[in-house]
Amino acid sequence: MLKQIKKATLAASLVVASMAASATTGLPFTFDASSIGSNVNTGLTQFTGPYNEVIMVNPDSSFDATVLLDFTSFRRGSDIARGTGLASDYGMYAIININGQLLEGGPDFKTGNWNGSIDLWIDRNFDTDSNLASSLVGLNNVVFGAGQTADDDILFSSTIGSGQSNGDVDSASFSLGSDDVGLTAVGSTFFTAPDPFYNMLISFGNLEDFFAQVDFTNFTELQDFSGEANVRFVPEPSMIGLIGLGLIAMGFSARRNRK
Repeated sequence: MLKQIKKATLAASLVVASMAASATTGLPFTFDASSIGSNVNTGLTQFTGPYNEVIMVNPDSSFDATVLLDFTSFRRGSDIARGTGLASDYGMYAIININGQLLEGGPDFKTGNWNGSIDLWIDRNFDTDSNLASSLVGLNNVVFGAGQTADDDILFSSTIGSGQSNGDVDSASFSLGSDDVGLTAVGSTFFTAPDPFYNMLISFGNLEDFFAQVDFTNFTELQDFSGEANVRFVPEPSMIGLIGLGLIAMGFSARRNRK
């Protein structure tokens, strides 16, 4: 009986682990940009593009940061989806406001306890200057350089449910997630499938010299850096929890089998 239970647990956990692997690659979505003079596309899985971030470190080891992520392409997996009109007919950018905490410092760094907000914007005529001004006062205070126009609309707004970064002075990575993506009226005409839209947004990126650039002992100066990020849509949080339980079960079975 115990062997049967072990086999059943392992089989279930392998299925869930497989679901986890597929989830991290991003699920396909459909958008319709015909209303802004571009193409209709299906089966896309992620956005990608460079970003600029400004950060202010506080004496209690917390920090406030504002990120302007300027999307340059849609992707199908790792392949760029060409002919979408993005970055030629229209632009798209995200404004991300983060408050977080430095949890470990040097030689291995780690930040966590992120919270904040995410807004995804559409720039119909690709004429918005997507540069941050060199000023930041707390969260939700984003200032663009000259050139932002009135034809931009928010596609969705969301809050950050989780986030962290870790690494050393040579390399680092980050991830953040949101579990309450809510499309606006404009967003629901742009993102046409699925309906309802995926309610978790995960952003991955690499920061080759983040912890070399950002001085977490500097409490007086605004610091800035740049990088690149991918944004993928994945299942709802309840599915992520199920995946976690499956992985725990798989580890438990492996330990039992070694005895």
